[in-house]
Amino acid sequence: MFVKSLAEKYASREIKLIPMHYFYIGGDDRLFLNSILLELEKDNITVQNKNLTLEETMKTYKTAYFNVGMRFHAVVLQTLLSGKNFILDYTEPKRGKISAFINDIDNKNFYADRYVSLQDGQISIDIVNNVNNRFLYDMNLLKNKLRIYIETLQEHVK
Repeated sequence: MFVKSLAEKYASREIKLIPMHYFYIGGDDRLFLNSILLELEKDNITVQNKNLTLEETMKTYKTAYFNVGMRFHAVVLQTLLSGKNFILDYTEPKRGKISAFINDIDNKNFYADRYVSLQDGQISIDIVNNVNNRFLYDMNLLKNKLRIYIETLQEHVK
């Protein structure tokens, strides 16, 4: 399992599972995330059960060692706030919101080895293999493309 592999590879770091959807209708992500936590029994995995404000969520993404996102809003925020992220896309490959977002911002194929379509098969820990120099997205390129959004977000995260 991907989360177990992350917990083992980064045993000295906290692996925080953060829900993006808290509502009963549509599925509360905390139910799924807590089932992962209980199944794996790893000391360095936690679930963010208390609702975070948008500002708290953005600060968490901005200061994380790296992020892995599945829901569209998580992917957008992680990309804009840190650029240190990997994407697990559960929507139809090449047709969903996440693919469209990546197509809009990624003309240098930065996400080519950081994007996994869950429709295509298994997730491998191998996608998290370049957490050093190559890890950061070219934020200047992104800022030029999405300046108004970044300025608005950064205004709220100090």
